[in-house]
Amino acid sequence: TRRSGGRLLDLANGLAEPLRAMHEGVEALRPAPGAERDGAVRCALLPTHAEEIEWLADSIAHLVRTGKEPGEIAVLCRTAGDFPEIQGALVARDIPVEVVGLSGLLHLPEVADLVAMCEVLQDPGANASLVRLLTGPRWRIGPRDLALLGRRARLLVHRGGAEDGEDDLDARLAAAVEGTDPAEVISLADALDTFLEPAGAPADGLPFSAAARVRFARLAAELRELRRSLADPLMDVLHRVLATTGLEVELSASPRALAARRRETLSNFLDIAASFAALDGEAGLLAFLAFLRTAAQYEKGLDNALPGGENTVKVLTAHKSKGLEWDVVAVPGLVTGQFPNGRAREAWTSQPKVLPHALRGDAPTLPDVPSWDAKGLKSFKDAMKTHQHTEELRLGYVTFTRPRSLLLGSGHWWGPTQKRPRGPSDFLHALYDHCAAGYGEIEAWADEPEETDENPSLRAETTPHAWPLPLDPESMARRQEAAETVRRYLAEFQQAEFQQEDSDATPPADPALDDLFDPAGMVEPDDPFAPDDFFVPSDPEPAGPGP
Repeated sequence: TRRSGGRLLDLANGLAEPLRAMHEGVEALRPAPGAERDGAVRCALLPTHAEEIEWLADSIAHLVRTGKEPGEIAVLCRTAGDFPEIQGALVARDIPVEVVGLSGLLHLPEVADLVAMCEVLQDPGANASLVRLLTGPRWRIGPRDLALLGRRARLLVHRGGAEDGEDDLDARLAAAVEGTDPAEVISLADALDTFLEPAGAPADGLPFSAAARVRFARLAAELRELRRSLADPLMDVLHRVLATTGLEVELSASPRALAARRRETLSNFLDIAASFAALDGEAGLLAFLAFLRTAAQYEKGLDNALPGGENTVKVLTAHKSKGLEWDVVAVPGLVTGQFPNGRAREAWTSQPKVLPHALRGDAPTLPDVPSWDAKGLKSFKDAMKTHQHTEELRLGYVTFTRPRSLLLGSGHWWGPTQKRPRGPSDFLHALYDHCAAGYGEIEAWADEPEETDENPSLRAETTPHAWPLPLDPESMARRQEAAETVRRYLAEFQQAEFQQEDSDATPPADPALDDLFDPAGMVEPDDPFAPDDFFVPSDPEPAGPGP
């Protein structure tokens, strides 16, 4: 091969030796003439997951500062779970970065907010998505008002028990099946609707704050208006949601969002949506959301997006890297149980949703059930584990042959939430041995924790913070200045219109603009303001922060 240097191929060929033994006639890869000594490996085992991400980002930042083009660097992960942390760490170091693929995009906040809004529009029972919106920097609903909203939602579906101590069979049966009827499912969206008509709201006496009542009503009106167009083509619906929420404008105007390339991220997501819509001109939002859920669950199958041509560090899953190459490849997460993944595939013998092997196109490569007794099923289960191990070896071989000159591999002992240490996987041990033999550099290798040690991430002292988070006064000043400019322009425009002879034909001012720039809703300059890369509420104070 002319891709990887000889020393990198020595590492990969060592990993792939069991695979070659399974296929007669398959030989180890050989480097191009003159490249036998090319290629280097750097590995590290850090105490914690957070320190590993910092090491990875520092290593890439050093390469960029010393002349390596960002577009010649890639980060390959076993799964997309670490994408937000990796992207954030690189952005903090002013490294341009691009997350590749739908499964990775869904983890990023700008895409997650758009998807959450779409889920609430399509399904009034999407409570988790609605909570994301309510507690976000646009609406800033505090925990007290959020809890009260949940209480009102429960009251709306509560049917009540038997009266006056009555305990008959019908009442007990009704209580036993309560909540199974879809009409009885608790819906926060239904509770929001009660704020559209305060006169008709339930007389529950719940002490919502005044700010929360206003925001609940505004969001409910926004959702009601957007739901009227759900039957429109998919792209029309998505662009209408972006225009209504202001997300696209915010990403285009915020310096912090521009630095993080959030607008480009959103554009990549919209490109995927457009490709989906092109498959079937009648595909709507419901079908697209189902597609997103399936893609997130089976991230190897539906997502065929390729890295763009921009000069950015590419972050993608190892599955998507086949056939691609970069000068430098970083592979984080080389820890026990993660890469290689020790979990066997779901077996069709115990999971009805899994297609039997005999019906699959790759049936010859899959284990079969030798006999339908306990011994045969156990043998099949063991064969599935062996098959998964082989698949992970193949994936590791593909991953470690992507770099041309430098491979960075890392792992950690303590995960972000794990109570037990993870430690280096077989892959990271192989990188360690390769470096120890003189073909690379071991930059860090943390000692194994003692049996009595605890995860420092779990025992770290917690610091109380106000929620919703405080707002940024510097950004607030800039936005106030922009708002004042718009109000001044609107006033001048309306004055010029009134001076025209045909002023009677002049259309009335847009009430939405009047509401948006109502001086009564403005924030005093000394008030805090929201994070720079999100929305600006007309009232910056959190609604119902709680006692």
